[in-house]
Amino acid sequence: GKGAYLAPGTYKSSLHLYTNVGTNTSPKFELTNTDYVNAGFNNLGEDLSPAFGDLDGDYDPDLLIGAMTGEIFYYENTGTFLAPSFTYKGGLQNIDVGNHSTPALGDLDGDGDLDLMIGNEAGTVAYYQHTGTYPNIFTLVDANWVGIDMSSPFAPSGYSVPSVIYGSDTTLLIGSEDQGIVHLDSLATIMAGATNVDAVFGSGTTSSATREETPFGGSKRNGRMQIIYTKDELLAAGASFGQINSIGFEIGTNTNLYLTQGFTISIKHISDTAQSTFQNSGFTQVYDGIRVMTTGWNDLQLSTPFAWNGTDHILVQVCFSKHAQTGDIPVVLGSTSFNSVLIGDITGWNSITKNGCLMPYLSKNKKRPNMRFNFTPTLHQTDAHMLSSGKRLHPAVADLNADGYPDVIVGNMSGGLHYYQGKAFNSISVEEEVLNIETGILPNPSTGTVLFEASEASEVALYDLLGKKAGTYEVGTLHLLNLPKGLYVVHFKDDKGNILATKKLVLQ
Repeated sequence: GKGAYLAPGTYKSSLHLYTNVGTNTSPKFELTNTDYVNAGFNNLGEDLSPAFGDLDGDYDPDLLIGAMTGEIFYYENTGTFLAPSFTYKGGLQNIDVGNHSTPALGDLDGDGDLDLMIGNEAGTVAYYQHTGTYPNIFTLVDANWVGIDMSSPFAPSGYSVPSVIYGSDTTLLIGSEDQGIVHLDSLATIMAGATNVDAVFGSGTTSSATREETPFGGSKRNGRMQIIYTKDELLAAGASFGQINSIGFEIGTNTNLYLTQGFTISIKHISDTAQSTFQNSGFTQVYDGIRVMTTGWNDLQLSTPFAWNGTDHILVQVCFSKHAQTGDIPVVLGSTSFNSVLIGDITGWNSITKNGCLMPYLSKNKKRPNMRFNFTPTLHQTDAHMLSSGKRLHPAVADLNADGYPDVIVGNMSGGLHYYQGKAFNSISVEEEVLNIETGILPNPSTGTVLFEASEASEVALYDLLGKKAGTYEVGTLHLLNLPKGLYVVHFKDDKGNILATKKLVLQ
């Protein structure tokens, strides 16, 4: 059909249905129902957020609704694709993501069924994998998925709202309180199995012998050390664009000494490894606490994970102040090919009134402590959109005018809607390679019998308009498609799975 737009619920606890009374290429929406699926009658709460998708394998869209309470409510479509009828089933699996749940459905792991993402008031996104049938459809995989955090210093409550765009690399659009709609890519890479990496740097076996060789030089009141890691080292250790979640130090033989006032760790990106003095600005403080270090590896979970951009070197600063001077804590260290460690000058800086993190620079050397980082690959933010559309943005994505490009309707906190029409991307600097692949779908439209033809493709993959995979078929063979009527996206692929061309198929 021509589709409809379902507006998020208002303070009156209802969903408004706007039906397309125009055409597929020129949509026009009219309000036709002010309490769709009886959401208000069922008293689901305020700030309702709908998401449609086939959750029971019967080829028609079911409905999930998030609410201010953080719960998810489930409606089963007991009608058909073209004539839906939703039956209220109640709360789903006791899911509670805090406040302001915003569900979205998509086949994130490529297994042919729809998985669940849920945004929340905190600004994070929870990921649930589709593993069963009602009433236990989903299994929680990660409550803070792939490092998404839409909070900011100006809006501690980020109000994340996820939405999926399918393509050669599945993309996420994330609505937010004050950052607009953030565009995140590389999801296909993450879902293909990119996992946490424990990157170890240094294989030295010598323990530090002096205060200047350890970042925990507790024989003095104050201390400061900056340590450099090159991008080549990080990449060689298996790190990629993502978050550093923890930092580990290999401690030499230690008799339970610790820095009595604790210490801080801060990290920043640098473009040059040849540093001649301390860096004093641009740091992200990632740890601040008291820790009793024991002999061997000691891993510190960072209170604020550091987002490595995948291209720059990084500089790690360890500093402490007002310590009781109980003694140095030794670290195991090795030697690097460049001056990787910068140390502070304690001269005139051993007073209890001094700040160790402001200690002046003394010298540099190649004796670097053995350390290890835990990396989590994360999505790559490519852009932020629609900043002028208001606060607490809620994107809904679909091809509303049948031109092959995704369009976006954006709701905001004031209750308004903004429409953004998708266009072909034109690079200003790089000429895009055009693949001249001859393809054919015969007949099209079809009543079910279809022949897929292509000069270089070996198979096609069909997806419905909800992003669910409908099947994979050989090129050059006549197929009888036992699928519901509707519009399907056809990907022509080579024998390595690369998409060579994309077409549309209409089943009547």
